[in-house]
Amino acid sequence: EKRAHHRRRGETSTSYKRTFAMPEDAERSGVSATCALGVLTVRIPKKPVPVPVAVPVSDTIPEAEQRHIHLAHLNVPGFKPSDATVEVTRGMLRIKLSKENGEKRERFASLPDSVKNHEHVHAAIANGVMAVWADNAAVREPAEMTVDVSSTPLALDDDWVMAAEGGDA
Repeated sequence: EKRAHHRRRGETSTSYKRTFAMPEDAERSGVSATCALGVLTVRIPKKPVPVPVAVPVSDTIPEAEQRHIHLAHLNVPGFKPSDATVEVTRGMLRIKLSKENGEKRERFASLPDSVKNHEHVHAAIANGVMAVWADNAAVREPAEMTVDVSSTPLALDDDWVMAAEGGDA
C-alpha cells in the first residue's frame, strides 16, 4: 500500500541526529529538548552532589594483571593502610595520608571517564608503596537514549535570565 505524502509548496522537512556523551552528573530522566525559531535547545539537569565513596585500604597489592585499570601508584614509606583514607567522588580520587606524629600528605587524581562504578575501586599499601586500581566491573559502557523534541519553548528560569542579561550564570 502506497501512502501519499502531501506538502505545501515551499515547505521542507529535514532530519537531524547528533550523538554525544552525557556528563557524569546528568540526570538522564530529566533531559528535554525543544526546537523553536530554528534553534534546538537541549536541557540536561544535574544530579544532586554525590556523597564521596570511601575506598577501603588493604595491606596486599595484587599482581599487575589482577589490577585491571591502574589509577595511582605512590611511594609512601612509613605509612600503613590504617594511615590512609581514599575517597572517590565526581570523577576524582582523593588520597589522604596521616600519621600519628602529625605527618600528612594529600593527593588528587582524575579518574578515567570510563570508570563509573566507584564500588569497584580498590587501594592497598604494602612495602612503602600505595596502589589504587579499578577492576573491570567499574567500567561503564556508553548508553544511548532518545530525546523527544517538542516545538514548545521551555520556560526560562533565573539562571537563563541572568545569562541573557550578561550575568555570570
